[in-house]
Amino acid sequence: MAIVTNVTDSVEPVLNQWYTDSYEDLTFRDHPLLGMENKQEGGGKVMAVPLKYGQNGGRSADFLKAQANQADASNLEFLVYPGVDYSIATVKNTDIELSSSDRGAVVKLLTDRSETCQRNLGDALERDLFGSGYGTLGQILNPGGITGSTITLTTIQQATNFYPNQRVVLAQTEAGAALRNAGATLLVLSVDMDSKVVTFTTGVVATIAAAAVGDFVFQEGDKTNATAVKITGLAGWIPSTAPSAAENFFSRDRSVAPTLLAGWRVDGTKLKLTEAINRAVTRIGTLSGSRPDVVFMSPSNMERFMNLLDAKAIFSNVQGKGITLGFEGIRWNSAKGMLTVMQSPFCPDDKVFVLTSSSLTLYSPGNKIMKQANKNGKFVDVYNADASEIRQRTLGFNTCDAPGYNSSVAVTPPS
Repeated sequence: MAIVTNVTDSVEPVLNQWYTDSYEDLTFRDHPLLGMENKQEGGGKVMAVPLKYGQNGGRSADFLKAQANQADASNLEFLVYPGVDYSIATVKNTDIELSSSDRGAVVKLLTDRSETCQRNLGDALERDLFGSGYGTLGQILNPGGITGSTITLTTIQQATNFYPNQRVVLAQTEAGAALRNAGATLLVLSVDMDSKVVTFTTGVVATIAAAAVGDFVFQEGDKTNATAVKITGLAGWIPSTAPSAAENFFSRDRSVAPTLLAGWRVDGTKLKLTEAINRAVTRIGTLSGSRPDVVFMSPSNMERFMNLLDAKAIFSNVQGKGITLGFEGIRWNSAKGMLTVMQSPFCPDDKVFVLTSSSLTLYSPGNKIMKQANKNGKFVDVYNADASEIRQRTLGFNTCDAPGYNSSVAVTPPS
């Protein structure tokens, strides 16, 4: 074991330098929403996000009435809690020791495992930025009911969230407290993205007796109860359903001003994509100070959008916020000025988001959303195995300080 420790000690500085050099590329590339959000340093057990959703009452053409009707502007603070996620890879010490005569081979072995961890976390974070905070992977469609060891998902995009050896749980609702059968799990065997079919190693109902059509699927550990533990994304800040009375969203009831505090909801299911986006832009534009500038959609919806442009698309590279990477999008002249239309593989097929990017901010300790989850970048010895662990973690707050400047647009998913 001492020899192995010496080997890892000698390559840890090289690995840490590789991690520093690769951080931006592995974290943000192919994750355009993550790249386009503002990024700032922030911490604490909770973060207060103040919003003003009404003017003061002291205005009138009559001075005395303006003076008499003075009232504070309507304000509130969302008390946002951080979201956390982990990715861990184990490397056998025997593999490290057998490569010890070639330092480059050890570095390649360890950087490969680190890159896999980081890309997995980056994908999950981008998906979460579109989500509600519960890490939802998909929803069971299965028109003929659940039989055997397979489920059919609602959209093709959902199928991209699954991969072999992934362990998942089911629940009747995204936010409901109870997992099916006390959190019994299914192990993914294979995924057919084209047919939206996920196959498990065991029968679905045989393993989770309460499984039903319409259930939501989650990675084990991402959802345990009614409390969202992951970063809350667009589906939380700009929900597709208007907030109900006495709602508790980060300790606040948004039903008092459902548009200003929870964004716009546009039904575009019977409209062309261009028409649906324009409707959302027009709604947002009714609010003074709004500046919608970016649209996010799935690759399948981007295909439909480009077909509507009749080969007249103007591509441009847009600089990410707080990073050196750029992201390609289509410049499109909407009802309220130029928009950049972008695609993300993690944007749901049944939604399009019209956003004011300046209203979205990702806060993290040290302004680094992804870090190694162990002190000083050291490897962690696995106590019950001849192996070392590489640990990565995302930790931060996703905030929206002007929900009314954004819109969730419901669209008919591509067939």
